[in-house]
Amino acid sequence: MLDARAATDLPHLHTFTRGLGLNRNAVNAALTYPFHNGGTQGVNTKPN
Repeated sequence: MLDARAATDLPHLHTFTRGLGLNRNAVNAALTYPFHNGGTQGVNTKPN
């Protein structure tokens, strides 16, 4: 998938996939482990 983007003329797709590649370990962990920080994010983004 990441190599297929080279054939497209979509700069935003290039930027997105480059970011995935730079954070590959984090992406793999997010898709593999059952842990998440949803509760923390809910508190952090809660309106006052």
